Amino acid sequence: MKDKHNKEKREMMKYEDERRKKRKQKKRNRTLNRFIFVLIVIICVYSLNGLFINLFRNNLAISVAEKGRIENVLNTNGKILRNETISYSDYSGNLEYFSGEGEKVQKGFYVCKIKDKNIEDKMISKIDTIDNEIKGIQKKREDISYYKPEFNAINKDIDNSIKKYQSLSGTNYNFSVYDLRAEIESKINLKDTLITTENAEAIAGYRDEKQAYENQLIASQKVIGAKVSGVVSYYIDGFENIYKPDNFVNVFTDKNVDTKKMINSAKRDVINKGEPAFKIVSTYDWYITCKVPKKQSVDWEIRNNKRLRFTNMGTILNAEIKDIVKENDTNIVLFRVTEQMEKFLQFRDINIDIIENSTSGIKIPNSSVTKVKVFSIPNECIDSDTKKTFVTKKVNNTNTRQDINPFCGDKDNVYVKVEDNTIDVGHRLISKENKIFKIEKSGSIQGVYIILGNIADFVKIDVKSSSENYTIIEPEAEFSVKLYDNVIMYPENIKQGEFVK
Repeated sequence: MKDKHNKEKREMMKYEDERRKKRKQKKRNRTLNRFIFVLIVIICVYSLNGLFINLFRNNLAISVAEKGRIENVLNTNGKILRNETISYSDYSGNLEYFSGEGEKVQKGFYVCKIKDKNIEDKMISKIDTIDNEIKGIQKKREDISYYKPEFNAINKDIDNSIKKYQSLSGTNYNFSVYDLRAEIESKINLKDTLITTENAEAIAGYRDEKQAYENQLIASQKVIGAKVSGVVSYYIDGFENIYKPDNFVNVFTDKNVDTKKMINSAKRDVINKGEPAFKIVSTYDWYITCKVPKKQSVDWEIRNNKRLRFTNMGTILNAEIKDIVKENDTNIVLFRVTEQMEKFLQFRDINIDIIENSTSGIKIPNSSVTKVKVFSIPNECIDSDTKKTFVTKKVNNTNTRQDINPFCGDKDNVYVKVEDNTIDVGHRLISKENKIFKIEKSGSIQGVYIILGNIADFVKIDVKSSSENYTIIEPEAEFSVKLYDNVIMYPENIKQGEFVK
């Protein structure tokens, strides 16, 4: 009986041990589950944070710092004025030109010739007939002609020309069949000239008759010469006697100027009596008059130099202010230009940018520029150890260390943000040479955030010039933006030293 009781007791103890072990195991499992849950939460938070960075930081708007220029310009419409003289035709007929557009000629130079087509055709036909008759007579006596050696030389030249072009055929050398034809025709014409001009009694009557027809042909042709020296132009618009430098104000005050009928005459084959044949621009100086707002030209003076950009051509020329007429809200300005007149002979109304000044440097978008309130501390007051950057303050005749968090710096100063509350107005800082520097006030600095190794780094900038969209900064500044730096646009939520991916 006793043994049975002991056995039951052992079984009961064994059962209790197993229950205790199970309770401990459950407790350990709950602890482990809590740990795993916390670990999963941490991993999820980290993953979500990484996802946030990938979704938003990857989409940061970045601009690459590059060379650029900002110009302070005034855009306006101008009118071109020139000293122009039109030559009209006193005859009707066909035109033959001796000068090209924009060509410089002397006074009296024959610019074009007017021919009576009917008389010309009749006389040329008669002259050709006589030449053929003379050639027929002369060829019969060619063997005793004075010009026989010349004929042989011409024939030999023709043969040589043909052989030369034959040898080039099939090679990489480029030649024109038309050049060969022209070369041979010129030699044949020379031969015909020798034949028809040889002094022989047999053709004396023909020669006199030919001379009479040639005189009639010459008499039927009229030349028009340049009245003054200058540049030839065939673009005639009817404003030549109105758009003159000494009349520049009336260009804007005369209501009939813009309604005057345009002629638009250029080179043509036939001209009628009384029509313009060409014009001569008698000086190489030309002028542009325009209206500009008085506020933007208040400091302009006669003989000031400006740069003009012709917007439709992309050309920039230097111009001198020749005259200024002041009105209520605008000034009428006359510019004198001394170059490239030939390029503008066909223009009268033209759009221009008056370039007041231009600034070159590194160009960054205005959206990247931000201002930060800071205290400025001279570099000689800054010290550091292995852990912190700090300054030494003089407080009640006692030197006190003050740790700081430098926001940015340059060659002279370190800048600490006002919001850090580590430095304040009135603080007296001790330099390494034991001099006292007193913080008088806070200030604002302009700068941008650039990306250096996936870290946002604020750098101070010195602005040279700004426009509506861009800012130009110094290109050689040691502690500023460098060429091709990645500049963060819209940096409102960016922090110094922040990791950006």
